[in-house]
Amino acid sequence: MRITLHKYIFNEIWPTFITVLMVFIFLVMSTKMLELSEWVINHGARLTQVLMLIFYLLPDIILFALPVTTLMAVFVAFLRLSSSNEILAMKSSGISLFQMLPTVLLVSLVSFMVATFLGIVGSPWGNRSLKDLGFQILQSGDNLGLNILFD
Repeated sequence: MRITLHKYIFNEIWPTFITVLMVFIFLVMSTKMLELSEWVINHGARLTQVLMLIFYLLPDIILFALPVTTLMAVFVAFLRLSSSNEILAMKSSGISLFQMLPTVLLVSLVSFMVATFLGIVGSPWGNRSLKDLGFQILQSGDNLGLNILFD
């Protein structure tokens, strides 16, 4: 029964986790669009280079959004369980809140490990690759863009 309980709670958490993570990534990327459009207009970056710029920005964005995403996913999952009186049903059948805790701890631990990996490996790699790609775009001969019209 414990495995069923943990699967049920996990199946409440992960869709919210993925959705909230995608929303946070979209919100942060929408703030970066002005900078990315500047690279396209002024420096003549191609679509593949812009996609690589976005890919190199993702580790920092995910590192920023991961703790909030985990908190919101767990909060919304237990809020939904509470609003449909499922927590009350679990408690009346002898399941305590401490028996529901391992799933939350596991999700939090996995989130912590991913954030640690991104903070130690992913973010420095993304920042370095972003700088290298920026220098490569600026040094390439085909970065004429629209600024040639104004010269």
